[in-house]
Amino acid sequence: MEQNTLVLVPLRLDKAICNLFSIAGYPPADDDVQNYLAGALSRNDAYDRSCAFLEALFTHMNTVLRTFDSISYEDLAAQFRSFMNDGQTISGHNDNRKKFFSAVIEKANELQKKQVRCVQLDLNWPL
Repeated sequence: MEQNTLVLVPLRLDKAICNLFSIAGYPPADDDVQNYLAGALSRNDAYDRSCAFLEALFTHMNTVLRTFDSISYEDLAAQFRSFMNDGQTISGHNDNRKKFFSAVIEKANELQKKQVRCVQLDLNWPL
C-alpha cells in the first residue's frame, strides 16, 4: 500500500495565553497573518482576504518548493518542514517563516486590491 505524504503549511493564528504560567504557547502565533485575516471590515472583505490569502499562499509555496533539491515528494515535504521550523523557539519564528508569510501577505494585498472575489456571500447565511 502506498503511503501518502503531505506538505503542510504550519500556521498558528490564535493569541492564546495561559494565564497560569504567562506562556503564549508553542509554536508562537503568526501575528502578521492573524492581523491580515482579522483586519476585515465586513463579511465580503473577510471573504476577499481569505481568498486572496489562500491564492497567495499556494502560489508562493509553489515558488519556494521549486527551489528545493528534492527527488521525492517525501523529501520535498521534509525540506519544507525544516525550512519553516528549523531555528524556531518558543519566543519567535525563524527568518524563513517570517519572510515566507511576509511575501504571502504582500501578494494577498495585491490580489485583494484586484478584487479576486468572484461570488457574493449570501448575507443571510450565518458564519
